[in-house]
Amino acid sequence: MAKFSSKEKIRAVRRYLEGTEGGKTIAKSIGVHSSMLYHRIYSVIRFK
Repeated sequence: MAKFSSKEKIRAVRRYLEGTEGGKTIAKSIGVHSSMLYHRIYSVIRFK
């Protein structure tokens, strides 16, 4: 699994929240499992 910087993680979450791409598409494009991306999205929304 590749390591991602905080900026890269935030960029992926923003892409999802903008609604232009689905979570699975974004996860595949950055090379992580979709559940990891959804976990990150949930964390951001929860602590917003």
